[in-house]
Amino acid sequence: MLCRMIETLKDPHTVKVSFLFFLLGLTPQEGKPSDEGCYLWQGDWLIFLDTETIAEMTAGVDFLFTNDEDYLLLNPQISANHFPRITVRKKILVGPSDKLMNVRLNEFIHADSMYHQFIKTSDPMALNKLLACLWRRKDPQITEDSPLYRGDLRIAFNPYTLESQGGIMSFLSEQVKLGCFLFYAGSRGFIARRFPNLFSVKTSSYSPDAYMSLCYDLCNGDVSKINLILDSYIYDVFMFLENSIENKHKS
Repeated sequence: MLCRMIETLKDPHTVKVSFLFFLLGLTPQEGKPSDEGCYLWQGDWLIFLDTETIAEMTAGVDFLFTNDEDYLLLNPQISANHFPRITVRKKILVGPSDKLMNVRLNEFIHADSMYHQFIKTSDPMALNKLLACLWRRKDPQITEDSPLYRGDLRIAFNPYTLESQGGIMSFLSEQVKLGCFLFYAGSRGFIARRFPNLFSVKTSSYSPDAYMSLCYDLCNGDVSKINLILDSYIYDVFMFLENSIENKHKS
């Protein structure tokens, strides 16, 4: 998928062209290189696109990318959730807010683990579980004018239901999955830039164990506080950790 292309294909133009072909369902034909264009399979049809046409079509995906010191990155401004509600198997699921502002640490840890697993393996179940972490049923007891409302209408995250909920997500269309994935990836890029000391923009990859290690540091060894930290919003946790790192650098 796109993020793995960015990591493995060094040439920005190659990344854009490869992703364009992926979106259009085109497969380059092996053994038919041409300086004038490219032969591609579209299903059972073999077509030819000239270099000028490919360049014009590639310009249509430029908004997805940004450059940082000549390093191609997914544009962190792609952080608006255009799928606030999705319907799958006659169930309406509510997604997170823009930039993952109402996401808590526990769901983020599991979602991020599935995110990196999907990039590395292209396992569709990892993508399904990533979506299942973030898109959940509405809590029937909470409305936007309820005293219980804290910016999130979704039921509480439950990691023990990821297997079954991931299976339900497999019924979503590939287009919706891709849109949700790009929203998460763009939001994660925004977070990485928002907290540069905590995340490295180019290598912002934490394992679940690394996140849990951060949790133990935050609770000062008092494991009774772990669940409280896991239920905290990620921006609150990351801001505290970012400031802690900055203070250490100053001292």
